[in-house]
Amino acid sequence: MVQTWPDGTPKKFQGKESWKNWIDWDSPYTELTDEMNRKRHFFWKVDSKGRLWRLELDQPGQSFGQMKDPSIIDYFFGHIELNATGQYDEDFPFLSRRRHEMYFVCCDDSPVVFNDLRCEGEGGIK
Repeated sequence: MVQTWPDGTPKKFQGKESWKNWIDWDSPYTELTDEMNRKRHFFWKVDSKGRLWRLELDQPGQSFGQMKDPSIIDYFFGHIELNATGQYDEDFPFLSRRRHEMYFVCCDDSPVVFNDLRCEGEGGIK
């Protein structure tokens, strides 16, 4: 079944690509933030306690809320990798991907966060 807009016009993208229907591809943009929004790039910082804070490039030094949803956090840290895209790699050395979104990550020390640590053997759980 083809999805349509309220006026009956068929949507160009279907299925997994349907998110692209909401982007005005013909719109001229001049601001860096407009371009990044179209590319679905997001910026995060992992602090020394493993908390995840959203950043905006045009407002350095400020954070804009902490991610607290456990399922998103687990996915985020489960898919973190070195940033080999060539984009923002100087300031954001790590990257986590989710579908069409790219989460660029910087951190105080290391983006490794343990939320379930089990040790076997002496002094640990058997």
